[in-house]
Amino acid sequence: KSNLLNFVFNYNQNRFDNTNNTEFRNINRFGDLWRLSRRQVQSEGNNITPNMVMSYTKKGKPGETLKIIAGFNFSFNENDREFYQQFYFPDYTPTGQDSLQQQLNNTTINGHNLRVNYDKMLGNKKTFISAGAFYNRSNNHVLVDASYLKKPEGTMEELALLSNDLWFHQTISSLRGSAKQVFGRNFSITAGTSVEKTGIWFELLKEGRDAMNDYYTWLPFANINKTWEGKLNLTLAYRRSIRRPGIGELNPTVDFSDPYNVRFGNEKLEASTAHNFDLILGR
Repeated sequence: KSNLLNFVFNYNQNRFDNTNNTEFRNINRFGDLWRLSRRQVQSEGNNITPNMVMSYTKKGKPGETLKIIAGFNFSFNENDREFYQQFYFPDYTPTGQDSLQQQLNNTTINGHNLRVNYDKMLGNKKTFISAGAFYNRSNNHVLVDASYLKKPEGTMEELALLSNDLWFHQTISSLRGSAKQVFGRNFSITAGTSVEKTGIWFELLKEGRDAMNDYYTWLPFANINKTWEGKLNLTLAYRRSIRRPGIGELNPTVDFSDPYNVRFGNEKLEASTAHNFDLILGR
């Protein structure tokens, strides 16, 4: 009656094979076609994502609950791409110029997390306290090998500018506390806060350097609930939410994987927060 153990294992796999064809036309100020090319992008790969979650719930005295949740995840993503571009004269006859580029992308991700929640009703049966802690660690290994077809030798040569090798680690830990007070029949106020610490670490193996950053975020919340005669209810709520930048926005290395779109991130970016207010009236 007082103990509950739950275990979930999930496994997903996806295989894909895609082909994309694009035609590029350059037109001069007289409206004449003066440059023409066609580009084919072939992508094939495989994604594997197993994960496991375990939870334990312990019920003590009335209104007292302890819950522990632990999770483990792993994923492997393989994406091999080939870019072939053929150049033509305006009448669509080949110029004899073309280019072939290959990118082999392998990303391995592993992580684990732990969450502890404790809820208790005090002796007056009108005051409830809640506390909790959370820890999450993720590790990403990104490996990109790029090469091009060298003519007339017909050999594949390394493209160092497009290749990469890095580790991205992110650690999130938080503490939370709140209290709920019942002031009368169907009238209560809840208020609390959580404090989170986010730490990121890039191991830029190709460049032989590290990039790190960490910051704290304060996330308060509160709500007021009132119900009249079991029919009309009013809720006024406030919470501060957070959005953390991802690896694409943080990675300081330049990404040349798409010749038409060069991008890079900034490891000093911090999370953005928003104040959310909700007023709900229902009958």
